[in-house]
Amino acid sequence: MPDNVQAYIIRLHQILSGFFDEDELQTLCFYLGMDYENLRGETKAGKARELIRRLTNRGRVAELIEVGKQLRPNISWPHLSVDISEPDHKKSQRVSASQYARRSESTIRVLIVDDHPAARAGIQQALATAPEIEVVGEASDGETVWELIQALSPDVVIVDCRLGEVNGVAVAERIQADGYAARVLALSAHDDDRYVYGMLHAQTAGYVLKHESLKNIVEAVRTVAEGGEWYSQKIMRRVAAWARGEQPDLTGLTERELHVLRLVAQGWEDQRIAETLNITEETVKNHVTDLCDKLGLHTRIGMVAWVWQRGLMDSG
Repeated sequence: MPDNVQAYIIRLHQILSGFFDEDELQTLCFYLGMDYENLRGETKAGKARELIRRLTNRGRVAELIEVGKQLRPNISWPHLSVDISEPDHKKSQRVSASQYARRSESTIRVLIVDDHPAARAGIQQALATAPEIEVVGEASDGETVWELIQALSPDVVIVDCRLGEVNGVAVAERIQADGYAARVLALSAHDDDRYVYGMLHAQTAGYVLKHESLKNIVEAVRTVAEGGEWYSQKIMRRVAAWARGEQPDLTGLTERELHVLRLVAQGWEDQRIAETLNITEETVKNHVTDLCDKLGLHTRIGMVAWVWQRGLMDSG
């Protein structure tokens, strides 16, 4: 290995082992279609070294850098003048192998909705290992989902919880409300109560965490396509705790935002809220806008329903 390439690889290892925590490294592996749990090494540093070795052998170092920059854009990533990326003819072979895998009448048609290109690519690679699963389309936001569903008739829609203006929970709710036959599978790097509860409330058929083994997403798609449900073990433990009476944190809001939310739910006007909290009416309007963004709502009526449905008027 040339000295400049070796120095490049060493720098990559320093970044992955020093700047990435284990969850971020698992997410990076997911985006790259690699199974973190199957990487050799007992420590994070060991697994990072093995990941770099495998990607180097496969000519995918440039892809590692591209995905890494999306996850940690503030890091000074190294630049290599020598091209060690995958040859074009190998790229075309790899793509064609996934695109022209054996299909049958029992093919599971999947639509991916995620605002990160690297995430969509990682999901594609994971699903490409299952010949009965076909990714028929992709969407980068919640605005374009509906025309794709109508045009492509997917069996399963994989939805990231955090999207743009229309978040994943809102997408899942509309798919159910509009009566589409597609089943919704939530896929996210986040497991906080707001997203989990929101997706469960939207009657999704499953919830998979991105940092888990890649085989989980394949199994989850198969299960929900057959009419079943598939939830990550961590999500199931959370739901079991709620069933025992623990209260989920459904807001992720500041105390001031939560106070404003409750007052809106009681039907208070902005002026009255401003006078009570000793803030300007414009500040109240800003709080209401931020609340709608955080909770995936669009109107004050929606905020009222959201609060009362979750019993938040009785707390605090």
